[in-house]
Amino acid sequence: MNKCIWARCLDIEFLNSVSRCLLLSVEVEQSNAAIFQEPRRVVVTVGIPPGADPPELAERLDDAIDEAAGRDVETSVHYITVERG
Repeated sequence: MNKCIWARCLDIEFLNSVSRCLLLSVEVEQSNAAIFQEPRRVVVTVGIPPGADPPELAERLDDAIDEAAGRDVETSVHYITVERG
């Protein structure tokens, strides 16, 4: 699956509504299989406002990613403070 498909499997409206989160990136690490590469790990980077507590998104995102992949995929969520003017 390519990165666009992964981004679509995430509930972007939900992310953007939680503490004004902003989906910044989705990185997918593939397995080393030559022909049928499978996602091994997905890293989701979310921007949050200064001073905001990071919301607990990892479990919800992991469930969505596992469902899209049809198997358990290691999922990490990174939070970055984003200040807008």
